[in-house]
Amino acid sequence: MLIHYHRRRYLFFILILICLLLFYKYTRIKTYFLTDEHRIYTSLLIELPHLERLIRAKQSNLSSIQNRLIKVEKYLTKYTWHLKRLIKTIHYNEQEQKKISYFNSFDFDLEKNLQKNQTKFLVYFHLINISNDIDYHSLYKFYKKISNIQNSYITLNKTEAYLHVIYLPIRSNKFNICYKDVIDRKYFVLYEFINYTGEDIDEKCFHGNFLPVKFFTQFNNTNINNDRWRLNDTQQLSIGIIYLNTNATISAYEYNQLNNKYHIATECFYPSCSQIISNKNLSLISIICSSSSYSILIQNQFYELFFYLLSQQIHVITLNCEHYLPYSKVIDWSHPSASYSWLYTIYFQTFERRFHTTIAYLRTHFRLPTLPKSSNFVEIKNQLTKENNFYYLIHPRNLNFTQMPIGLMDKISFQSNKKTSIQIEPTFYDQWNRLYQPFYRSEVLTNPFEIPSSNEKYTIIILTHKKRFYQLNRLLLHLNGLINVHRILVLFNQIDKIEKSENLSLKDFLDDYYIYLPSIHVEIIYIFNLTNNLNNRFLAWNEFIQTDCILSLDDDSFLRHDEIEYAFRIWLENRSRLIGFISRSHNLTTLEYDASSSSSCSYSMILTGAAFLHRWYLDYYTNIMSEQIREYIQMNINCEDIAMNFLISYLTKQSPIKIGHRETFHCYKCEESLSNKITHYKQRTECIKYFSNIYRLIPLRYSVHRLDHLLNISSCFS
Repeated sequence: MLIHYHRRRYLFFILILICLLLFYKYTRIKTYFLTDEHRIYTSLLIELPHLERLIRAKQSNLSSIQNRLIKVEKYLTKYTWHLKRLIKTIHYNEQEQKKISYFNSFDFDLEKNLQKNQTKFLVYFHLINISNDIDYHSLYKFYKKISNIQNSYITLNKTEAYLHVIYLPIRSNKFNICYKDVIDRKYFVLYEFINYTGEDIDEKCFHGNFLPVKFFTQFNNTNINNDRWRLNDTQQLSIGIIYLNTNATISAYEYNQLNNKYHIATECFYPSCSQIISNKNLSLISIICSSSSYSILIQNQFYELFFYLLSQQIHVITLNCEHYLPYSKVIDWSHPSASYSWLYTIYFQTFERRFHTTIAYLRTHFRLPTLPKSSNFVEIKNQLTKENNFYYLIHPRNLNFTQMPIGLMDKISFQSNKKTSIQIEPTFYDQWNRLYQPFYRSEVLTNPFEIPSSNEKYTIIILTHKKRFYQLNRLLLHLNGLINVHRILVLFNQIDKIEKSENLSLKDFLDDYYIYLPSIHVEIIYIFNLTNNLNNRFLAWNEFIQTDCILSLDDDSFLRHDEIEYAFRIWLENRSRLIGFISRSHNLTTLEYDASSSSSCSYSMILTGAAFLHRWYLDYYTNIMSEQIREYIQMNINCEDIAMNFLISYLTKQSPIKIGHRETFHCYKCEESLSNKITHYKQRTECIKYFSNIYRLIPLRYSVHRLDHLLNISSCFS
């Protein structure tokens, strides 16, 4: 029984073992068939968190890339806009270059050109009797006037003339003479219709070397009315429209342009409306021309009307008249730095200027450079020397160490830094439209808009007279030791009548003061003018000035050396501006002169009694600015500083810059001064009104920008 029991237990264990073996085998077989799928699912389950993190990271990167792409798209849009604008600018410049390419051809040394080509532009005028149509009264008047004009391009020797010219003042064309057939082709013909009555003109008879001019008719200048309209008035202005060879239907677009800006007071057709315009007393007239082909008849009508309106101080707006504007091939009438009235003043206001302009145009037409002004001036040191209208004395420098500031000796250069005389002929475009000097080459070799040269210095010009000798002496000794000063010019305006005219000495000009003339570390040139004229302050003095920078001082303008040197450094960075210490302003509405602006933030003028400016403005003031302004200053003995502010602001379209917070200079022991007169400020108000009517606008610009020489920052304390 026991044996049977043990057998059963062994059998049970064997069965269990068999079951385990079968189960193991079964599981092995099943595992064998599911291994790949199981492995895939298992690996996926294991890698799923890692893949999720990777996907999230990729999504974050994609979002960042998307944001960057959006920014790149914005930048591309911005740069595309700038690129289109640049392309438009380049296209515009190309068009402008094409427009001026006719006369913008060379930029070279004049002397080399003359040596190479042996060519000088000299003109000989022939007097020829060819028909009964010629107005001989105007012809003889013309030759009489040019005989009194000094022009280096006119010659009386036929053989040396480069160009032979005939002037034809045509009274009428009723005989239908074809001047092209009766005048030899070797002559260049200037023709002008005098009192033209409207006969038909054969255009072919004026082809070739024929140039329409306007010398005599419609140039009766009237007295300037101070109540005339100014360009910067804010109210809507009344305008008259004159249609020239066109009508209102064809010119509807131009009419709408004017109607949006102005109140149209009257419309008429040339020439019937001249009297209507005069009766309306308008200060603004628009001339609308036909856009059809060029016509000599319309050219003559346009000249008559255009010059008449400008001579009457009437502001002119032209539409579709580009081809009829005088000398439009060389004068850029649309140039932003000029206006019709300004160009008229420079080129056409007087017979002499009209004649010089014509000669300059002919010279440009034949592509020849200007001739330099002839000067045989030689400096004579330490001796009173007579020139045409002044005497001068050059005092040599004297190293007076007792007057020099301590610590500046190592910075002072006592060597004369005279510039090398490199005379570059400006391009034709620059001569006519940037420098406004097509008549001659200025001895000022640079202008305020050019790149400055190295090692700059400045020349001081002091205006004084004998009665202020004490002030002058103090000022000159005070200026001793200035670091960057090159020379000092002292201008004595002669006010005492001198009986003898020859063998003058210093005592004749200064009495016994002459023995006290000081000498300092630079040369002092004492100039004695034979006329008392405030315009002498801004004479170019090319005989003595060798620097671009000018420091204009009154004899009572005492500035510290550090102030002067700081202002000079500011000028070097702003060469085209007027840099000074005493400011003034004007009322834009009433045009009243405001002396209280020296203590306020806003100003529009700098007094030239203590100011830096470029020497180019001196040449411009004397030779190109309106002669009416200089005559007004000479007659009223005032306002030369306002005239210079007008000139610089007009040419640069910029405001002056004030240094520091000075309000005025106090003149010690001064017996008399212009500013002390009761009528001084009223007279300066009248000057502003007069000058504004000459310019036909107020060029002065307001500024609140002041530079503190101690802090070297912009500051203003009102």
